[in-house]
This record gives sequence, C-alpha cells and structure tokens, in this order.
Amino acid sequence: YKRQVSTQSTWGPYRGGWKWDRWRRIWWWGYFRDYFPIKLIKTVDLDPKRNYLFAYHPHGVISVGALCHFGSEATGFAKEFPGIDCRLLGLKLITQIPFSREIVMLSGIGNVDRKTCDYLLGSGIPGKSCAIVIGGAQEALDAVPRQMTLTLANRKGFVKVALVHGASLVPVLSFGENDLWDQLQSPTLRAAQDRMQRKLGFSTPLIFGRGIFQYSYGLMPHRQPIVTVFGAPIHCPKLGAAVPPKVVDEYHHRYVQALDELYQKHKNSLMSRRTQSMTLK
Repeated sequence: YKRQVSTQSTWGPYRGGWKWDRWRRIWWWGYFRDYFPIKLIKTVDLDPKRNYLFAYHPHGVISVGALCHFGSEATGFAKEFPGIDCRLLGLKLITQIPFSREIVMLSGIGNVDRKTCDYLLGSGIPGKSCAIVIGGAQEALDAVPRQMTLTLANRKGFVKVALVHGASLVPVLSFGENDLWDQLQSPTLRAAQDRMQRKLGFSTPLIFGRGIFQYSYGLMPHRQPIVTVFGAPIHCPKLGAAVPPKVVDEYHHRYVQALDELYQKHKNSLMSRRTQSMTLK
C-alpha cells in the first residue's frame, strides 16, 4: 500500500483522480442527494467538443453541492451534459490521507493545482473539463445562512487558466449551499481564523447544525434544499502562456456579469428568504 500511495501520489491527484463510474453511481449517493435534497438545473446544452472550466459558487462549509454534482452521478451530470468528462478539484490534503484518498479519487476528484488544470484542459481531448470552487477556504468563513458572500473580486487565476487553454468558463451558482450549518462569527474570531488559514492552508469555521434525533444542536447539516444552476458558457480564446492582464480583466468582468445575471434571474424563486443580496469581496 505504501508503494502504491508513493507511486500514484505523483500523478493521480494531478490528473483529476481515477473516476470509476461504478463507484460514482453506487446506491449511497442517492441517499446523500435526497437528505437535503440536491437538484441540478441546466440552462443550456454544452458542446462536447469543447473543454470547460466549471466555476462553482459559493464554497459553503464543505461544498456539499459540488461534491454531489461533480463527484457522483446522483444528480445526473453525465445525462445532462453528455460527453463532458469533468473532474472536481479540491484541497490537496484530501488526496493525501491514506485509504480515504482512494475513495475521493475514485469519485474523480484531484488537487486544485495549476498542474492539474494544465493536464485536463490542455490534453486536447474533447470534453475534458474541470470544476473548481473558486472562493476556497477563505470563502468558507463567510458561509452564513440566507446570505451569499463570494470571494471573487480579486480571484482571476481561473480566468487566466481558461484563456491559456481556450476553455469555456461555466458559471455555477448553488442556492442553499450556505444554509446547511450555522456559524459562529465575530471580528476577533475572524481575525484568528484568517491567521490560522494563512498558516494551515485551510480554514476552521466554527459550525453547528442538528443532531440525529433532534434539531436543536449537533454537527450534522440541516436538511435544507440545494439547487444548483449551471449557466451559459463564456467562450475564451486560446492565448497560450502569455496572456495580457487586460484580457484577463476583461474576461473576469464578463464572468462576474454572467454570474450576477444568473443570481438576479433565480434569486426570488430559489433564495426568497435571503437577508442580503449576493456580494463580492
């Protein structure tokens, strides 16, 4: 096993995992989906001849919706987008823990790393794609019920990657992702959490949810619906390694506009109990 981990850790996580279809369709994913429940809404068809970078928002505490949509077939991703081989990319730590890393990689999950993106989007294979939760660990600290605060204003690396390889950017907005846990918040606590996040590489939100037989306290997520809307793709030209910053800014602006349009169109039906509108930081 040690030899296997040593060998495969050099390429498996950086190729988007192993993606075993039988595991992605195993019965337990259906129970996972129905607990909340989780639903996928497609707004347009995607051309299987192109490559895509799916940008998922918001992060939530642990990106439950992203795991269900991209790490399994419980919501019918392959049926809705035939010919698209998408790999979910996440924190490097999840592909380093023995035994559990195999489960993660069988779902088609790899490291969120430039090397992984270059391999998937630069492979030349039609339909080869990746999904990234853009806000990352920092955004997890803003996962407050009935709000949607996105760490996106200065996140432009994913846009540059798309321009390097000529991949299309697909905005993915998940309503309800932030409603699964309540989170303790205060300025002093947040300052300490930010310091820990910079040192550890991952965030430490102080959350509480429900229990198994009662709803008042516990660490289980609340049973709140998650509805994820997949927007229309933004086609990017293939510019190679030398991408001018002005072009990155232009396509980042286009992306933010497309994401806002997606939010404005669905906020009243899917986020009617919101206490504030979507904000970017």
